[in-house]
Amino acid sequence: KILCWAYAQGKQVVFAQGTYDPNFPKDVTYLQDLRNKGDMLIVFLEPGLNPLIPQQERAFMLSAFSCVDYVAMLEKGANNYSPLLAEPMDPPILITGAARSGTSLVAGIIHLCGAWGGKFVAPSISNPKGFFENRAMREEIVKPYLRLCGFDPRAQMPLPRPEFLVPWKDLRGQVETILQGQGYPGGPWFYKDPKIIHLWPKWREAFPEAKWVLVRRGDEEIISSCLRTTFMRAYSEAEGWATWLNIHKERMGEMLVELVPNIMEVWPRMAISGNFGQMQAMIEWLGLKWNEAAIREFVSPELWGGRE
Repeated sequence: KILCWAYAQGKQVVFAQGTYDPNFPKDVTYLQDLRNKGDMLIVFLEPGLNPLIPQQERAFMLSAFSCVDYVAMLEKGANNYSPLLAEPMDPPILITGAARSGTSLVAGIIHLCGAWGGKFVAPSISNPKGFFENRAMREEIVKPYLRLCGFDPRAQMPLPRPEFLVPWKDLRGQVETILQGQGYPGGPWFYKDPKIIHLWPKWREAFPEAKWVLVRRGDEEIISSCLRTTFMRAYSEAEGWATWLNIHKERMGEMLVELVPNIMEVWPRMAISGNFGQMQAMIEWLGLKWNEAAIREFVSPELWGGRE
């Protein structure tokens, strides 16, 4: 009833789920920041494994905070609050690969074939046709997490290492809150970000039903593009980028083993050469509708030398 009333009033509802402890400043700050993103904050409070304060007491204390509008206590083993969202969200399409491998081109094709991506980063001289990367998700979710783990938020140097990744509290809830706030219309949706190639275990935890598109490109082409691109600043020589790329290839190898059958590897070079067979197979695998006329207009071989 609360949600029906809120949505009828046009209010933006944000959600949080976790074992929040009112005595931990980081938990309180997180909830305050989350409340600032909408008109109402509902906290779904988990019981926790060995809580210092019982769940019912934590719920009572949280409900007294001005940033928290409602608290709902979850039973042990409850999954998430997705069924309560205004529009239940389809499983995501997650697009990643090394930077400068063609992830933007692939994301653009997926977008043209009917998947929704929210509000994108604006085009630039490096990607004049667009990055097709959700700005809020990149700036408010992915980069802060990389900083929290002690890594370069651009994922250039130092690169994230799986063994040093900290728990990612309520990733699914953060993503769904942002996308609902951007007007998620229902149906297939995607998030493209080269950085999540290093974070894929955390995204798999949050979205076990996701389909992954792993974008590939030849080593020499990627290294050459990195050396020409202004925002790729970690190295000034090919050797440095070669080492960087080898670490990406380690992550790719892990993904191609662990994410089967929910992963597909694609090479945009084929589409640049006029062969759209692999792209069409990808679109069909994702359950989207192939739009060849729009894609032929979108794909520009003359831009490929500098594309991400």
